[in-house]
Amino acid sequence: MCGATGLGKLSRQLFATPVRWCNGSTELFGGFSHGSNPCRTTNIPQQNEVLVDSRTNPAQILAESEPQKMKFPKVIRHRKAEVTIYGKKPNYPFYRIAYRVAGKRHLRNFSKYTEALKEAEKKVRELAEGSQADALTAVQSRDALVAFQRLESLQKSIGRRVSLLAAVSEFAEASAKLQGRNLSEVVEIYQKTIASVNRKNVSEAVEEFIANRKPLTEAKAGKRAQLSKNYAYMVGLWLRDVAKAFPSHAISDLGKEHLNLFMQKFGKQSPKSRNHYRGAVKMFLSWCVIPL
Repeated sequence: MCGATGLGKLSRQLFATPVRWCNGSTELFGGFSHGSNPCRTTNIPQQNEVLVDSRTNPAQILAESEPQKMKFPKVIRHRKAEVTIYGKKPNYPFYRIAYRVAGKRHLRNFSKYTEALKEAEKKVRELAEGSQADALTAVQSRDALVAFQRLESLQKSIGRRVSLLAAVSEFAEASAKLQGRNLSEVVEIYQKTIASVNRKNVSEAVEEFIANRKPLTEAKAGKRAQLSKNYAYMVGLWLRDVAKAFPSHAISDLGKEHLNLFMQKFGKQSPKSRNHYRGAVKMFLSWCVIPL
């Protein structure tokens, strides 16, 4: 009985508390030597308890990366750009970086000072280069990326580059003039009514116009002529003067500045004579436009 009792006691001592193995002997068997691991036996439950406490207290983790004797706020500068780093507070154990983009203040939080410093140095260089990306919301950023993709496709189709600013500016200007009408609808209407221009020399067009009006000067049986021969002759003279003034021009090349230059040589004539010239030119140009 005594032997059994002694054996049971020894068993409880051996297995009641688990210990780590070491290369020396253990204190449990009386005299011991440290061997290659000069330490006491490890108390596992006590060590586990410390680890749990450290994981549940974020302030203890942050303290490991906290800079020594650092004064806050700390300003990071690059050229004219600035980013400010704020230290953590008792009621807010995080580092913050602050900067302004497009007049708005932005804040970001970091658990470690090294992370906050790294991001601040990166951001201050972006701001110095003119980056305004942080001024956009997530939806605006996605829209901008899609817009750039559309512009790339447009560049391939028309062969020239169009910036996003130019595209938006032109659209806004056109929309304001349309007064609420859809731009695509107006473009379709324009494509249906646009004139087809055939280039023809001014002198050739003038002679064709004169020949086209000649039958109107001839009277039919029992009827008067639709156009006076004398008037048709004078109009022909006036228009031939126009053709001589622009010998190498096509009708489609003539503009207001050309006609004003032509009329200057009649400055000494009476207003009535100048009006005859203007009337003849207007009639001729109206004839050149064939309605669709």
